[in-house]
Amino acid sequence: MRIGAVVVAAAALALGGCAGTGSDFDIFGSSATELQVTSEPAGAQVQVSTGESCAATPCTIKVPPGAEQYVVTVSKAGFLDQSVEVGWVASAGSDSASMMQPQLAPNPVSVTLEPAPAKKKKKSKANAN
Repeated sequence: MRIGAVVVAAAALALGGCAGTGSDFDIFGSSATELQVTSEPAGAQVQVSTGESCAATPCTIKVPPGAEQYVVTVSKAGFLDQSVEVGWVASAGSDSASMMQPQLAPNPVSVTLEPAPAKKKKKSKANAN
């Protein structure tokens, strides 16, 4: 009985450090985070689901904290748009401090745009006869 009480007390102390007000660790980030975007071909426009954008790749966009996930859409005239989901992951740092910092992944977002299909020309009625 006494051993059980000691185990419960030790577990409560150990887990107590995990509970907090949320100010110590915010899984969705606590400040704007830089997201790098590249494309092939370069010069594509980028739009993030939270409203941020850039006029031409390669570029770096500061995304606001708070969103669990972002959708990054890359577009260029003559090419098909491409969207990539970006979310938060735990850092794979070598020390405990860097392991607690969430990071956006993928970062950088790298896309290869595919050419849009050629539009077929409609025959005019005058040429049909």
